[in-house]
Formats: sequence, structure tokens, C-alpha cells
Amino acid sequence: MSDKFVTEEPVWIISDCQTCANRSTKVSSLCLAFPNGIPMDILLGKVSHHIPYPGDDGIMWEPKT
Repeated sequence: MSDKFVTEEPVWIISDCQTCANRSTKVSSLCLAFPNGIPMDILLGKVSHHIPYPGDDGIMWEPKT
């Protein structure tokens, strides 16, 4: 069995980053927790940033107000 998902339709992955108050408004791959780049596991939604993640300096997802 293959571990790949194949489809002719586009697949959109939406991470929590899009609703986070700490995300940069100028560069979408940056935030206060990760000023040098948000880890791919968080961007792809593989890991929740509602809990601490190595290197985030205690800054986690917060809702936009």
C-alpha cells in the first residue's frame, strides 16, 4: 500500500498560523515565536502550536482579536 495521497483536485492545508495574533503581517512565514521562519511541521498543521514547541521562547498560538 502506498503512503502517498494522489488526487487531481488541489489540496489546501490551512494551519493555525493564519488565525494567530503573533504571525507577521508582512512576511507570512515569520512570527514572534519564530522570527527566522516558522517550522514546516507547524505551517503544514502536522504539529499544533497551542502547546510549546522547541525554540518558540514560550510564545504560542494566540487568537487574533
